[in-house]
Amino acid sequence: MISYKEFEDHIERIFVDKELEKQPTKVFTEFKVPSILDPQDVLNDSEERVLESCLQRLGTEIKHRRLLLKPYFQDKDKSKSGFVANTWFRSIFDFLKLYISEQEYEIINKWF
Repeated sequence: MISYKEFEDHIERIFVDKELEKQPTKVFTEFKVPSILDPQDVLNDSEERVLESCLQRLGTEIKHRRLLLKPYFQDKDKSKSGFVANTWFRSIFDFLKLYISEQEYEIINKWF
């Protein structure tokens, strides 16, 4: 299962801060992929670079095409748990024409 809520939050953090309305003068720092807490799923440096570039590319494409990912993920999340199966996750990407390589998919799957 993939935590799509966490995935959406990471994509949104590239462009928007949830506290922006409360702190309109806040200065943003460059987006950096946070470290992983689970030692079994630790990404090496090259995987982290691939993940960061993939999330940047996806975030830009989602913003330019004005896509809303949340309704698609919520539609597939029947139990409202915040998780969708890997096959549903991949099918949403294919449906929205958000193309990622197998390597990027495996890294996203490992991270989330």
